[in-house]
Amino acid sequence: MMEIAAHIRETDGREQSVAEHAKGVATLAERYGAVVSLGNFGKLLGLFHDAGKLNADFNRYIHGVGNFRRGEIDHCYAGAKYLCTFSDENFPKRKNPSRLAARVILSHHGLHDWLTEEGEDYFTRRTGKTERYGEISENLPDMLAELGNTTESLKDLMQCVIAEYTAVVEKIKAILSPKGQDGKPDSHAFETKCFYFGMLERLLESVLMDADRVDTADFMHNCQTEQHFDTEPLWEQMAQNLEKKLAQFADRTDPVSKQRQDISERCFRFADRAAEPVGACRLIVPTGGGKTLSSLRFAIHECRKFKMEKIVYVAPFMSILEQNSKDIREIAGAENFLEHHSNVLAQKKSAEELQAYELRTEKWDVPVLATTMVQFLQALFDGKNTSVRRMHRLCRSVIILDEVQSIPMKCTHLLNLAVNFLTKICGCTVVLCSATQPLLENSEYPMLLDENSSMTGAYQKDFEVLRRTELIPVSGTFSYDAAAEFCWEKFLEHQSLLVVVNTKASAQELFRRLQVEQEQSGQTMQLIHLSTHMCPAHRNKVIEQMRKALKQHRPILCVTTQLIEAGVDVSFGCVVRSMAGLSNAAQAAGRCNRNGELKQLAPVYLLELSEEKLGSLAEISLAQSVTRTILDSGNFADLLSVEAMFAYFRKLHHDFEKDHKLSYPVGKHGEVTLLELLSTDRSRVRKPYPCSKYALQAFATAGAAFQVIDDTAETVIVPYDDSAEEMILRLNGDISFAEMQQLLRQVQQYTISVYAGERKKLEESGGLYPLRCGALALEKRFYDTAALGLQIEGGTHEFLGL
Repeated sequence: MMEIAAHIRETDGREQSVAEHAKGVATLAERYGAVVSLGNFGKLLGLFHDAGKLNADFNRYIHGVGNFRRGEIDHCYAGAKYLCTFSDENFPKRKNPSRLAARVILSHHGLHDWLTEEGEDYFTRRTGKTERYGEISENLPDMLAELGNTTESLKDLMQCVIAEYTAVVEKIKAILSPKGQDGKPDSHAFETKCFYFGMLERLLESVLMDADRVDTADFMHNCQTEQHFDTEPLWEQMAQNLEKKLAQFADRTDPVSKQRQDISERCFRFADRAAEPVGACRLIVPTGGGKTLSSLRFAIHECRKFKMEKIVYVAPFMSILEQNSKDIREIAGAENFLEHHSNVLAQKKSAEELQAYELRTEKWDVPVLATTMVQFLQALFDGKNTSVRRMHRLCRSVIILDEVQSIPMKCTHLLNLAVNFLTKICGCTVVLCSATQPLLENSEYPMLLDENSSMTGAYQKDFEVLRRTELIPVSGTFSYDAAAEFCWEKFLEHQSLLVVVNTKASAQELFRRLQVEQEQSGQTMQLIHLSTHMCPAHRNKVIEQMRKALKQHRPILCVTTQLIEAGVDVSFGCVVRSMAGLSNAAQAAGRCNRNGELKQLAPVYLLELSEEKLGSLAEISLAQSVTRTILDSGNFADLLSVEAMFAYFRKLHHDFEKDHKLSYPVGKHGEVTLLELLSTDRSRVRKPYPCSKYALQAFATAGAAFQVIDDTAETVIVPYDDSAEEMILRLNGDISFAEMQQLLRQVQQYTISVYAGERKKLEESGGLYPLRCGALALEKRFYDTAALGLQIEGGTHEFLGL
């Protein structure tokens, strides 16, 4: 067989043969797969994935000879086809995973729909190809023999793969419920089973994609990028670091501190409860109860005891993530820790720093990771290869999902089933953290929590001791003027007031009216506004001013949107919350009397703004309706109790399950859901099934449709200060591509998101102009640097971080 190159290094012209590449990928994929007892499966995928390169045409193409264009030679199908033939010949009467392996090989450069829109079997079409196959099928045994693989050893390998696959299938069968919640046969059992098989396929795609890209990159750059960590001593060191940190609070004897210490101890002991890792559990802790360090303490102990691979901290909002990442980095050590979200890019000062950071975010190969809910869910459902290849890095991890109630309602069923797969198949421990816990185990596609799922056991005393606020519904509806008068009265009474509304437009309207109240009263105080109409640099400056005023007990009134509820560590004497979900009210209450500074319960008023326009924010409208139902029931003396919250989420999920809204409806009228696309794809099936009934998933379509947040917003650079204006001028000048990239990273702290309606108004008013680099900038007169930020009307919601 002629030597055929898989890759040619640009710097020195060195060639990596197909055999060398197959060996490298097989070695990596075997190691990745072994984490979840699929090492032989990974090795098989690596050996066959690039078999389609074993022909003279590809060799000419890779050497730049001939007129072949990139992608013209299909090098994925041949390995898949060969595997199927080999399996059929040698294991004719055995159910074996050769078709699954073939689908993974076909997808190692991108996901596919296994049924076309016309219902055609795409797998059969691809494996039915014959171009160059005669030459490839002659060369492939020679290449395998070169790597020490005879026909008999391949049979042995396939036997091992069959055993691994059979074990996973048995695990999948074990987590399928034979009966639904009503005791009748589970009508979703088949769909759920198909979903789990789809997750298995994605997991194997992740293993192969990552191994392929790592081996290729290492060869092309002549380096080794795969990091190896000795986690056993790391977990020991982290445990010591955390205990030292907790010791700083050990001498505090006030009731709040003592209860936090007790919560931490119960979390530490929870890992000792069984002889095998915890599956899915809850950490129900009142706001301000120290759940971040308590959950981390549990995670470290779980990793030490069961030799877990990784700790993954996931937060829905950037404010929580950045705040808690500081503590986690301190305990883990910077060299063992990765903080993955979009804001980090702006902090990289050089191209080398950026390149090193981006490599780690592509691979997620560090032992301690902190990332956003968006990135976490994208690793499970997004269609981009960069997202797919991260999935296997979650295996055998302790995953802490902070503020779990913030997950978009449409993602509920997808998350539930994914957590089941992670815990039951991938050996993960998943901790659901929040004071306001949704009842995910009671939904139509339930999350399978452990039998003893509460990490802190009976948590009622925690809420009694740490209760610092009282939710008080205010009857009637309020115009902006009436609401401003009410808020001003409460400020005069408490001298420290936080007002939280649902939209940026409402925040600006109330702020302007409160400015009038302040001017008329002549009161010396600090009145501030906070929303995402302000760029991050502006918001951060205001938050620091707010914290300083609160610490010095100066009179302060803050009007903001729900971004303040996202873990911003502040404590006001009183809160006014416009009508929203009960969980939002509870999170707003968490910014009030946070450390028990007041001897009595601090008031949190819930009132209805008659002029607050929610527009397309259907989730908030429904949440408001459910909250009114809970209030009208009169069943709860404490509206912030766990029982009240469970009742709220029970009703909320019941109402949302209509029209499959918890299963991520897609299409113009929501006629199909992502859950269907990732399981049975019923919209395309033409019976009899053209292929396996468990292999009908529309991975590409679902991956393209999946969005955790609305990304239709446009990023606009705002002239907040002199630094921002200088960057705008440079980006509009004649600069190199490298300088432009660096400036675009640095300027992120001076950007806001503008939605279609807002952009149209700004364009009509001459408020936007394009820069030479392609970005959009805002005219100076449209940005109020003193208080409000962007100066147009808006009705959009605060969204999760990227």
